Amino acid sequence: MATHLMYEWDPATGQTVGTEIPNGIFASVGNVETARPRTRLNAEDKEKVREFVMQATSHEELEEIEQLVSRLHQRDALPNRFSPPPVWAGAPVHELPTHAGGFAMHTQLPGPIDLTSTASAQSAPVAETLPPGARKLTQTGLQKVRRAIETASSLDELAKLDDALATGDTPLLQRELSLNAEDLDDESVDDEYDPFEDFTVQEEVVAPAIVEVPPASHASPSVPSAKRSLGGLLGDYHDEVDSDPEPDVPAMPAKRQKPSLAPGWAWLAYRTQRHEDFHLPTAGRTADVSVDAPNVVSLGVSFIYVGNAEQGFDARRVARVAAVSADGSPLLDLMVRSAAVLDARTHLTGLTRQAVEEAEFDLPAVQEKLLGLIGPQTLLLGYRLSSALEALGLSHSQLVDVSLLFGVESRRHQFHSVHYLAERVLGTGSGDKKAADALEVAQMVARLAQHEANQMTPTPPFPPRRGCGEELLVRHIPHAWRERVQEHLGEFCPGASLREVHWTLSETDPTDWRGEAVLAFDGEALRDRCFELLRSLVDIHVQWEDAPNAPPLGAFLTEQALLKAFSRFGVVLSARLPRKPTGEPQNFAFVSFLSSEDAEAVGRRVEVQLTPTWTLRLKTRMAKQAADKRVGVRADRDFMDWVHVLKP
Repeated sequence: MATHLMYEWDPATGQTVGTEIPNGIFASVGNVETARPRTRLNAEDKEKVREFVMQATSHEELEEIEQLVSRLHQRDALPNRFSPPPVWAGAPVHELPTHAGGFAMHTQLPGPIDLTSTASAQSAPVAETLPPGARKLTQTGLQKVRRAIETASSLDELAKLDDALATGDTPLLQRELSLNAEDLDDESVDDEYDPFEDFTVQEEVVAPAIVEVPPASHASPSVPSAKRSLGGLLGDYHDEVDSDPEPDVPAMPAKRQKPSLAPGWAWLAYRTQRHEDFHLPTAGRTADVSVDAPNVVSLGVSFIYVGNAEQGFDARRVARVAAVSADGSPLLDLMVRSAAVLDARTHLTGLTRQAVEEAEFDLPAVQEKLLGLIGPQTLLLGYRLSSALEALGLSHSQLVDVSLLFGVESRRHQFHSVHYLAERVLGTGSGDKKAADALEVAQMVARLAQHEANQMTPTPPFPPRRGCGEELLVRHIPHAWRERVQEHLGEFCPGASLREVHWTLSETDPTDWRGEAVLAFDGEALRDRCFELLRSLVDIHVQWEDAPNAPPLGAFLTEQALLKAFSRFGVVLSARLPRKPTGEPQNFAFVSFLSSEDAEAVGRRVEVQLTPTWTLRLKTRMAKQAADKRVGVRADRDFMDWVHVLKP
């Protein structure tokens, strides 16, 4: 049998794949060999796609548009999808327009149907050529099946209808198409069958927005289905409801109306969840379906460092939670009580150890109050939102993360600070501000999201904030310098004045305090001269291959193991294992040698001991020279350390 090649977008691989389809399948829609060739979208079609993307109210709708455009076979597919269909009442079923995507059924429905005849609306002649499922339907029922075929948006929907027709599964057709008594042949109606007995209408878990669409200019037959087509979203199914329904026809359970939001919100949620650095928090408490919640809630969260040797350590313990509405009005602002506070990070949070230890509410109580504000359909806004929800012990699916909406130019896995976003995008605040007041952050996030939702296109990535040109930022300052930090920094940066120093407990070592300072110079030339004279450590780039469908090897590798493996070649001061924003380890690391001679002595292959019985072979090469520098310093008389110096 001759075959025809059908192209379809595969969401699993993100590619377009071809499938050989027997030509006989397309018998009911005409000769595929004479179909018009695929054409490019013209300007009008592109504008229609752009408008519908902006008005989409769920991830499913956006994905459906993407699939439709990918597999478009005819230029008139867009008018069929994005405009109300013509009036088909009175037209023979076999002359009705075919599905825009070119789909067809194995089974065939009858030819002309006289819709003007009352008798024909009640019963249909049973032809031997009809599939078993179609023989039990009246002509009005057959017409609904035909329209379901034409409006189907996927091969799965067509396959389900095909199976029901081929096997005579009338109950399935009743459930999927909401067939009434007038759609079924009297002899096939089961008096004891209730088409809604096991049918429960569930709310879709999508971004909480709907688009108000004016009624279609032409009335068209209603085609109830479990999944609305794109045409339905644009008014195809805005028919007038009969005010006097048949008394013996069971009524469809009413679906609770979703809250109405600006169309751009669903677009932001879609962009967030499609970002490569997004991960959905799944472990934790979820919102109660019964909560009468606002449409949009913006969160701001502050974190501190707590713990002890007996109970463990937590470098991201929630200390304050603030929530505001879409317009920035405060909804909640609570401190979270914690014991054993090691580092309140006052310069970042504005909190003190005493305030945290004396707070009124513990974390479970704050969870309860926050869950009282949000429902399953509430859209949560935030900055680095997934990690904040994980720290809160909450799980939610409707998320907009502003840190993922505004990219850093030419850099992956990096984010602008929320204060710099407010300065650059909104023209407010100070981009170099360090402290992140939770309530202030929640309000800035709401304004940033509202601004982006009103844009026709995404804001292009922009460069990170540039300093004044007369400063150096020094990080990883040894704690041993704390009493004389200005004196030590002045030794390798002569002529610089110390502006500020903040000490923070290392997230990887609860005993290691590290400082961060800003050095100011009298002019950019003096700053650059000092930076050039700093002798940088020499980095070796280390890489390994992760096996498919296996845990990443970086989860088993430690900095201590790298230091031990490479120290036999010379003095190693640092080993770093970068991680993605999702927390997943990368498949590479950096090892820093004090001298270039020692680094060049490293072979192309180095083995590192993960366990007493497990050795991992690593590929090595000289790393590219970075714009910043890690500089070896003497922390005290007997111990070498390093500091990180960069131009802000």
